[in-house]
Amino acid sequence: MTLLKRKIVSPLPMVLCLASPALAEEVINKCQDPAAWADWEEKAAQYPHDPEFQKLHALWKRLCEKVETGALPLEDAMSIFEQAREQAIEQRRKEEQATPSPVHP
Repeated sequence: MTLLKRKIVSPLPMVLCLASPALAEEVINKCQDPAAWADWEEKAAQYPHDPEFQKLHALWKRLCEKVETGALPLEDAMSIFEQAREQAIEQRRKEEQATPSPVHP
């Protein structure tokens, strides 16, 4: 289910990817990993009002479906997801920079 496990800038929750690079040349497809699916579903339930996370969750599920049916190579799915994840991170950073921090005495 995961490409990579990384924490995205708060409050965007940890995001998983389609496979994780265990070794530089070996890529492990996590789309068939029940623990990865459970983690995604748990986080989706924890963050129902986070549209960026929900978009990534939906994209991850669909990319896994396409990988599993052979409609999309794993490497392409990983690239698509990583690009979307990076965009979500950048969007969250912009939002955080635009929001003034509370003043603490």
